Amino acid sequence: MPLEIEFERVMKIRFKDLNAESMIITERGLELEFRETDGNHTGDLIITPTKIIWNEGQTSKHGKSRSWPAFFKFMRKR
Repeated sequence: MPLEIEFERVMKIRFKDLNAESMIITERGLELEFRETDGNHTGDLIITPTKIIWNEGQTSKHGKSRSWPAFFKFMRKR
């Protein structure tokens, strides 16, 4: 039975066993910075309860965003 995904839903997100204390992601979100092994900035991933946003490189001001239901749908197609 396929999972019904409700758009505009707020997700409850927490770290799961990453050697970090458990924490809830708030409305402000969590930002992860990605760098190549040579130190060049690849981009930033921002995780919020309603969506994920990818800001590529250092010059991106407005990243590409996906709601969680759209992200889940995208990943199921893979």
